[in-house]
Amino acid sequence: MKLTREALLVVEVLSVTTEKGDRGNKWMHYQRIPSLQEYVLVSQEPRIEIYRRTTPETWEYFEVREGAVRLASGPTLDLSVVYADLPA
Repeated sequence: MKLTREALLVVEVLSVTTEKGDRGNKWMHYQRIPSLQEYVLVSQEPRIEIYRRTTPETWEYFEVREGAVRLASGPTLDLSVVYADLPA
């Protein structure tokens, strides 16, 4: 995977085999991209975590388990759509 230095948004879909790396080394690397505004982690269960840059050195964290969330870069993630194909 190669990211440009102009990335505004990175979205990772977590799995058991990738979660540790996505939360660890990748996240540390992504924080050094000056243009990056949001890092979004999409879990296998209905849960989306968002890290949003508030200053060049500070990130705000929040999670969404239902409803929808509008990302700073523009898109809206509706959990009922993102997780529509999960088994009941």
